Amino acid sequence: MGRHAKNGVKAVSRVVSILDALQQKNEAGVTELAEEIDLTKGTVHSYLASLEEHDFVTSEGGTYSLGHGTLQYGGWVLEQNRFYAQAIDHVRTLADRTGEIAALSIEEHGKNVYLAPMRGEEAINLDVRLGDRLPMHCVGSGKAILAMLPEERIHAIVDEYGLPSYTSNTITEIDRLLAELENIRERRVAFDNEERIEGVRSVAAPVVNDETDEVYGAITVSGPKGRMKGEWYSEELPEYVRNTAREISINVTYE
Repeated sequence: MGRHAKNGVKAVSRVVSILDALQQKNEAGVTELAEEIDLTKGTVHSYLASLEEHDFVTSEGGTYSLGHGTLQYGGWVLEQNRFYAQAIDHVRTLADRTGEIAALSIEEHGKNVYLAPMRGEEAINLDVRLGDRLPMHCVGSGKAILAMLPEERIHAIVDEYGLPSYTSNTITEIDRLLAELENIRERRVAFDNEERIEGVRSVAAPVVNDETDEVYGAITVSGPKGRMKGEWYSEELPEYVRNTAREISINVTYE
């Protein structure tokens, strides 16, 4: 790779780092961003000026945030995703009928990516946003997808990202994870029992093409453990989510 090509790759990496930092922080100044991504303030300011020119960021009083220019690309990506197109109404119905947060997820580069988080009337304020990428081993939708992947792919993801602990309930041992994934594969339902956030539980189901074993993604419903308990958590909600996943699978497969 030539010098100019290497510089181009470095520039792209820096732009992505700036956009990621703004997404995480909501807004930030040049000094804060420079410290966050370990660049000089002058370099960060130059990138921000170019990004603002193209509406990817906006500024007010020296504070920067993501701009609406990012929406056209995100919207286009969603429009091209047939899984999203067939599932979005089902996710909205799940949120409305349960009152909780319902979401659609896919696996991308070994991460659980949220495509369509929807909030019901009683939904708690969770840090779940469109495009958020989370570890797969500690969220219900991530485990639901993992369970339907080939074992070599599962090991590749674990080898790359490990099994970091977030709460005392997080699965941090590969043998235990594989055993749980086998159970998920049989039941077609996954649980997050306060494994990423204490006090929060979720129920998820994979959306799979049963003819080809292609995994489209997963749907999930999340809420506080005070409501996610008893037969509602262990039997009723899992059946509802699982049936919804089957409907989506049929729609995607035979659209």
